[in-house]
Amino acid sequence: SVRRTADSMSHKRILVFENDSDAAELLKAQFARYDAAVEIVDDGNAGLDRARDERPDLILLCIELKRMNGFSVCNKIKKTDDLKDIPLIIMSKDATEETFDQHKRLRTRADDYIRKPFEFEELMEKIQPQVELEVIWGLVQIQQQEMAVVVVVVAVRFVYF
Repeated sequence: SVRRTADSMSHKRILVFENDSDAAELLKAQFARYDAAVEIVDDGNAGLDRARDERPDLILLCIELKRMNGFSVCNKIKKTDDLKDIPLIIMSKDATEETFDQHKRLRTRADDYIRKPFEFEELMEKIQPQVELEVIWGLVQIQQQEMAVVVVVVAVRFVYF
């Protein structure tokens, strides 16, 4: 498989349909490590417009939305020629596994499903087969080096003072 560089990652766009602003901001912060541009919408119709205008590389779709539920949004996306091939993962705090199983049988099903609450790593396990995202290693290495310096200073103080 082709490994993408950090430069190509800056072009990944993720559209997140989420009505819980805290959850949305947490996702946005987590994806910042991958240098992906994240746009948050809390309304199904507004999100459909955004998907048409700025075709994202990935859609994360919460079922519990204002005005139009996520299953209806998924149906519309998967029936739209320009959008149907965009990887789409449904997220829900209320849907049961049985509900997910029923939706998986539809022609207009999502590419994957995840129940809330979830750990970000669980979500990434579902995203990676759909869209290749890589951590920006330069940023992570700098943070690790800063942490190492702090640890050394603390250790020196502890030993010598």
